[in-house]
Amino acid sequence: MMRVEYVEQILADSLLQLPSIRTMRAADPRYRHTEQHSRIMGGVIGMYVNAVPFLHLWRLRDHRFEKVFLGNLQSVCLHVAFGMGRADVDHRDVERILGRWAATPADTRRPGDCRGALIAAVSKRLRRLHVRMLLCGFFPGLGALAGFLIRAHEAQRCHRIARKYFETGA
Repeated sequence: MMRVEYVEQILADSLLQLPSIRTMRAADPRYRHTEQHSRIMGGVIGMYVNAVPFLHLWRLRDHRFEKVFLGNLQSVCLHVAFGMGRADVDHRDVERILGRWAATPADTRRPGDCRGALIAAVSKRLRRLHVRMLLCGFFPGLGALAGFLIRAHEAQRCHRIARKYFETGA
């Protein structure tokens, strides 16, 4: 499966996570999904991928790890929304936040193909992360640390964008 195809599949399935996150928040209303939690969850994925030099080549070829990371970003969006008391979140909100995370300029989107532009932008962002992870993974110890920092930064960035998105109301 190509990167664009699985990005499209993840975005299509984004609403499937809504009930489980709502249930988790209802079961434990004290649960707080913080920016630090987002950073740790994203970083652990990067550390796992880059933990063993040369094995990271195989792991980075397996798109499942990018799928897990992108799913983590969606989860961050939903946790932030529910943490701020927003129960009216739908897939369009998640797509807008991921579009901002991927730094998709609004002026490059064609009116009839917003979803295609979003998928292309997210795929391009993941490709850049892929190259950075690939280059850093050859160094024992440092590769795992670099993987943690790269993915943690991106998850934290998504958390900040989601918070700002829901604070402003659009």
